[in-house]
Amino acid sequence: MKAIAIDTFGGVDTLHEIELEIPQVGSDQVLIAVKAVSVNPIDTKIRAGLMLGFPNKHFPKILGRDVAGDVIAVGSAVSKFKIGDRVVGDPAPKDQGTYSEFTVVPQNRLAKFPDSIDYESAATLPTAAATAYQGLFIHGNLKQGQRVLIHGGMGGVGSIAIQLAHQVGAFVITTASTKNHDRLLELGADVVIDYHTTQFETVVSNIDLVFDTIGNDTQIKSIDVLNKTGSIVTIVGKVVESDKVRFFSNKSSVEVLEALVARLDDGSLHPIIGEIVPMSVEAIRDAHEKIERKQTNGKIVLINDTSNIL
Repeated sequence: MKAIAIDTFGGVDTLHEIELEIPQVGSDQVLIAVKAVSVNPIDTKIRAGLMLGFPNKHFPKILGRDVAGDVIAVGSAVSKFKIGDRVVGDPAPKDQGTYSEFTVVPQNRLAKFPDSIDYESAATLPTAAATAYQGLFIHGNLKQGQRVLIHGGMGGVGSIAIQLAHQVGAFVITTASTKNHDRLLELGADVVIDYHTTQFETVVSNIDLVFDTIGNDTQIKSIDVLNKTGSIVTIVGKVVESDKVRFFSNKSSVEVLEALVARLDDGSLHPIIGEIVPMSVEAIRDAHEKIERKQTNGKIVLINDTSNIL
């Protein structure tokens, strides 16, 4: 099979194509023909050597976390899935990634999705959408009637967080460029602030929860908009040493993934996909550069045609 990997940490030029045998499934694993992969900021950080604590320390290292595709083989202990199922999930951190034609994933990191959902939309769920869900409800404990400020509303995490917060009846405030305001209002934002022209801390107050996807000065200023019991959840690390700030990272959860699949299926969740491109070294390098330069406008999804390989 073809895969895109790195042999050393560094810039986008370290990404190159390799040829490997199709992986064998372990007893609790599922072999997936990869149909779609969402590119995430963590992919760029692993490539650059900024995630040295990541369990997979072996080269060549195949990057990529999210995957949507078809089951083509199952291990002897797999009971939840069968050949032909459409599944979405992410590999165990110790295993190879998803920039490939085939990948193996433990059954406890996968959820089925129906024919009504396309592979590209499903591939946006395991990292970005799951992070939004966990930040709001598991770490942020957001409730109906509360006021939430979501920084980076057009990002993969932020745009999903807006929709989920709106659906539980929260009052949703977000930050984004003016060109994106109408789209974010359609997704469920009550107020959209143009961060280019307005300092959010001068117009926002009495916030129960801030969802920080930016960090740095944005996190520092967010402290001032909280009410007495308010808190900040952040995915970019704690800048402010305060009990009100909680850093978290996405943890694979089948229950969360299944909840997101259900929302995608009933039409209440709308991932913003900026680009859908065939998987190649050039496409992945381009995606990494756009993410690092903060030039994305929605998720970048890579697609594969594996129908003629087996």
